[in-house]
Amino acid sequence: MIFQKGAIMRLKSAQVLFKEGSQDLLIYIILSGKIIIRNNDQGILGVIGPTESIGEESYLVISYRCR
Repeated sequence: MIFQKGAIMRLKSAQVLFKEGSQDLLIYIILSGKIIIRNNDQGILGVIGPTESIGEESYLVISYRCR
């Protein structure tokens, strides 16, 4: 059911997927390339690539805010 409304997004190099503090209710699955996860205080927190996902927390935690 979660994936029924999915769409493919193509991001340009250095394009921001979402910003810290946003209330995004989407799960992103990386098909190719990589996403660098960073925050304002600590810098780069990690890198995710093909077959990995980000955003699952938004479905598990009430009032989740991206951090």
